[in-house]
Amino acid sequence: MSKYLIDILLVIFGYISGSFPPAYITVKLFNGKDIREIGSGNVGAMNVLRNVDLILGVITGILDLTKGFIPVYLAIKYSSNIWISLLVAVASVVGHNWSIFLKLTGGKGAATTVGALLALSLSPDFDPLVLVPSLIGLILTFIFFKDFYIAAVVSYITGPFSFLFIRKSLLEAILFSILAFIVIYKLRFDLKRSFEKIRGNIKST
Repeated sequence: MSKYLIDILLVIFGYISGSFPPAYITVKLFNGKDIREIGSGNVGAMNVLRNVDLILGVITGILDLTKGFIPVYLAIKYSSNIWISLLVAVASVVGHNWSIFLKLTGGKGAATTVGALLALSLSPDFDPLVLVPSLIGLILTFIFFKDFYIAAVVSYITGPFSFLFIRKSLLEAILFSILAFIVIYKLRFDLKRSFEKIRGNIKST
């Protein structure tokens, strides 16, 4: 089989894997409800955890992480190009956010991204240190603002620069930028609420 065909199949599998909707399935099976009609309507672990059940939320989070990890791990194993692994990561997050099984509805992609990056860090051709600036940005921003969404956005924005200056790869930086844009776009309403809350706290002091 041609290596190009393998790469294409890996990307397609990344999207299909990402499209698998644990939040929808677990809530439907154990609660009999449609997660899209509960809370924020988001098909992700956070909505399940906040508005349905703690244990189901944790299970959903693990499955969301796994469906990003597996396709990227397979890409590392069967493709010779590290950028294909990044492209598969993008495809899995796109699948999570716009699932083919749920009429292109979905979640926000944070857990799936984490799973994909965990797999990527296992590649012998990849330097895990490239993820350190994003991790530092996430932690410091969360400590300062006490808000996960703002911290996540800072982490995603930092990522492309890490790939550009540490990995010295414009292509990888572009692919991570696409990944960051996809997640940040999905977080836009959460970010708006976070900043409004911060403004409100500033005015009240």
